[in-house]
Amino acid sequence: MQKIKYALMPAVAPDVPLRETPAGVMDAPFEHNDDTTMMTVTKNILLAHGRTVQVLRKNCPDAKVGIASTGDCCLPKDGSPEEVEKAQAKSLSHYPGYIMSNTWWADPVFLGRYPEWAREKFGDIIPPCSALSRIPAGGIEM
Repeated sequence: MQKIKYALMPAVAPDVPLRETPAGVMDAPFEHNDDTTMMTVTKNILLAHGRTVQVLRKNCPDAKVGIASTGDCCLPKDGSPEEVEKAQAKSLSHYPGYIMSNTWWADPVFLGRYPEWAREKFGDIIPPCSALSRIPAGGIEM
């Protein structure tokens, strides 16, 4: 039996289960979901990834586990502090939409909470962060 040496878990590939369009979030082709439905989808994706990490660590204790964010990363126009700050702020915001946001997926995993902008935008419909969705003890190796 071949052992897994490296496991790079996509934080989420939003364009696979979800599609964000100018008209809103689509699930299956031409099916649009409201924010409440998308909260359930988000919760289940995070739980599935968390459970996968647990299974990998249990069955492949020597595996190196990592995460690959699929959100947009904005680069500065130049190396000036102002441009670097603008690029960082945009990369960590809900631009262009929350399904593609780095912080939407990474904050629950690494910080155990959703980003402040998400709590302000969604209020009570935002799902609680489960301990299962967080990176377990040992962190990530790559």
